[in-house]
Amino acid sequence: MHHSSRVTPRQAILAALPLVALLATSIALCPNSASAQALPNSKITVGVVFERVNFSGGILESDLAGADSSRVLSATSLSLPLQFSTVIRSAWIFDLGAGASNGKRQAAGANTPSDDLSGVGDVRVRLSRRFDRLGLRLTVGGNLPTGVTGLDKSQLLALSVLASPAINLTQPAVGFGAGATVGLVKSFSSSSRQWGVAVGTSFEWRGEYDPFAALAVGASASAYDPGEVIRVSAGASRLFGESKGLVTASLDLFGTDLVSQGANIKPVEVQIGPTVAIDGQWQPATTRFKNAALFGAARLRSALKRDGTTLPNSGNTTLEAGLRGAKAMTGHTDVVFELSGRLVTAVEIDNRLATAASTSVAPVLGLAINSSMWTLQPALTARIGTVDTGIGSGGFTVMGARLTLERRF
Repeated sequence: MHHSSRVTPRQAILAALPLVALLATSIALCPNSASAQALPNSKITVGVVFERVNFSGGILESDLAGADSSRVLSATSLSLPLQFSTVIRSAWIFDLGAGASNGKRQAAGANTPSDDLSGVGDVRVRLSRRFDRLGLRLTVGGNLPTGVTGLDKSQLLALSVLASPAINLTQPAVGFGAGATVGLVKSFSSSSRQWGVAVGTSFEWRGEYDPFAALAVGASASAYDPGEVIRVSAGASRLFGESKGLVTASLDLFGTDLVSQGANIKPVEVQIGPTVAIDGQWQPATTRFKNAALFGAARLRSALKRDGTTLPNSGNTTLEAGLRGAKAMTGHTDVVFELSGRLVTAVEIDNRLATAASTSVAPVLGLAINSSMWTLQPALTARIGTVDTGIGSGGFTVMGARLTLERRF
């Protein structure tokens, strides 16, 4: 229960909406400087994303303790993402990301109040530089703990739907605590320039809070202390005439996470299994469509361990494939489209939407209105599929709209 004397996250978001709109408008309409003829080296992107998911007849999911269940009817999400990047001294690339969101979960029951999750997220910063002579790229980043943390029971129930991989809504803005990452990538190219290969590794230190990881392992987000993550990755690209193929693969190795059980009780040790991800893309040479691509991805996570014991059927697989592209309408406007299919297997450790299985298809149709210094992209989105929590199954439909403005300067 929040004290009435404090500004609630919902009030903060509503107060920020005029500022975001004013920022987007002023950036888009501000005149170019006298040096605008030079290529832009900075850009800022602001957006608004609205999504609503409806479950046919409602979907049963268990509560946080697994002792009771509720029938979820719908959920809504409003997100306000912000991205900024710039080049510093012609060498370093600085990126900053932030955002806010307002989400709601509605369960069955005439007198059942909605479960709300609203607030701002952490500020994510990254600095990278390429050393061309060595073929190296160095990246360092940090997570500034500005986001909402200490979620209560109602907020966690909302998060189970809003952050469910099975439903795949825009990630809600929550806090993760302080964090840092460092990575190094080495690239190679063949003498013919037809092949390009890169290998890399990174280390991520996560703070004392990770609600998404907690939901994935069936733990309470407020008591979850995540361990570190080491990633190794490799990628290759090749030209086939004027077409291009790309493939990347990565392996994530997770440290030990701790789930607190009380002041005088030893924490439970949880270890997320090694996770392998493979992404592929084919960019055909075509004059009919812009940025045309066929894509596919697979993510396989092995079983969890709890206090050293492997939990059966706690692994998870996500498969996705589709196509995207754009068709020119006028000299400044393109029709943008995408169609993808997605399969998510269940993490069989509880019966919640956060760990549910699903199959779905997702069409996207929008516009890209281009200028030399800005791009405006309105789009309609959808996702139609079925979901299974283990104690309930049925169809779901996500309808959404998004508006993105990118300003280059």
